[in-house]
This record gives sequence, C-alpha cells and structure tokens, in this order.
Amino acid sequence: MEQILSRKHNYAFHCINHFRFLISMLSSSQYENPNYTECIVIGAGISGLIAANVLQHAGISVSILDKGKAVGGRLATRRVRSPSIGESIFDYGVQLFAASRPEFQSMIDEWQQLGQVTEWGTQIYNSGKICYRGVESNRSLASFLAKELVVHHQSQVIRMQRTSSCWYVHTKDGREFKCRSLIITCPIPQALDLFKQSNITLPSDLLVRLENVLYFSCIACLALLEKESNLPEPGGVRLDGKSTERNLSKQCHDNTVYPRIQYVVLG
Repeated sequence: MEQILSRKHNYAFHCINHFRFLISMLSSSQYENPNYTECIVIGAGISGLIAANVLQHAGISVSILDKGKAVGGRLATRRVRSPSIGESIFDYGVQLFAASRPEFQSMIDEWQQLGQVTEWGTQIYNSGKICYRGVESNRSLASFLAKELVVHHQSQVIRMQRTSSCWYVHTKDGREFKCRSLIITCPIPQALDLFKQSNITLPSDLLVRLENVLYFSCIACLALLEKESNLPEPGGVRLDGKSTERNLSKQCHDNTVYPRIQYVVLG
C-alpha cells in the first residue's frame, strides 16, 4: 500500500490527486465498435470515479478500465469475520479525507446529504478541517460513485496508441478499446511506466513534476479487540513522536472498537 506524502510537491500532488492529468484528443469520427466510447478513464479510484461521473453527467459516454477486482483504489476496505465477535469492517487504505478546495467540499456535502459519508471529527489531524469517512466503509463510497458507470474490472492497461482520429487502449488480457479522449488516474509510477511502454514522450516540465512526487510504503495492522478500547472520540488519534513515524488508530464503523494502526516511514 502506498501513500503520497510529499508536502514539498504539494501542488503537483493536489492536481494529480483529483484528476492526475488529462490527455484530450477529440475528433468527429464515429465507430461501430462495442469497445468504443468517447472517453476512457484508466483507474477506478476516487479520482477516476469522480472524473467519469462529471463526464457522464455532461452527456459524454465514458468507460473505466481498472486492473483490480473492485472499484476504490486507495478507498480499500476489508471485512474480517471472527467466530466470537462477528464481522468487522477495516478501512486499510484511506482512513479519512478532507476537502482543501470548495469544489471537492461541494461533492462531499452532496454525498453527506445522500447518506454516503459522515463527519469524523476535526481533531485527528489538528488542522481545523472537518474529516469525513464512508458511512458503511470507505469503499462503499466508491461503490456508490460507480453504480451508474461502465467499469471493466481486471482490465490492466499495458499500452496506449494515438492515431490521427482516436486512441487505442490495449489491456493485458488481449482486448482493445477505442476512444476519442483519455484520462489517466492510476498512481503516478504506474502511469509513467505506461507512457514508457507506449513510447509516449511527455513534456519535460510535466515529466519532472511527476517524477518528483514521492510515494512511501507503509504497514497496516488490522486487529480485533475482545473488549472496548480507550480511544477518545471520534475513535481516532494521531501520534507524532518521531518525524519518521506516525500511527493512526480508528474505531470501527459498526461501533465495534478495534485498533487500526498504520506506520509510515518517511525517511
């Protein structure tokens, strides 16, 4: 599991975290092909799902290609069943999220009105921003965003080719898709590898910005407790001891309390 943690490159991270980057090459050609769509989005994380919804609501046909078995990307959730405790839900990817731009806040407000997200306190990150999480789980938010979208699961893109009229997108299982526009929202290292495999050269300034966005691995420990923990409300705490180590403990969405510990080595 990877997280983008570089504040030094916050601007690049912010742009890419919402839509990464957009490659738009439009033409008037139409294709009698079931694998043709006006736009293809690579990646079914929250960025790709938001982008696809925006396009579809604007009347543009869109399909998502994702290498995973389920939507969500870093909105990753795991259900663990214990004979004595029952089933508990762990968000082992993103534990929470907050808005730094009004556009995203308006989306969160809509999701909250629809009963998909709920507030999860303001003190966890000591930033004054309201933190949010999915009501059932964080992946449930991704499932909600994907419910009206065409998503091709287990469809890893291995190569892209641009012609004068369209993009050809090739997947690992041998399928070929065509589109007029292409949006890439997968993690940056995967995107850069995809450009390399496709013999596509990015502008040097964009390439430098993308290469300078840093990813760090972390270890997530999921544990079920036999009794209630002493975690303060709302069920999360962030401890900043050493600058190279952070951890986060979280309360389960169904009010079963468990420690959700995540260590991130920054150095």
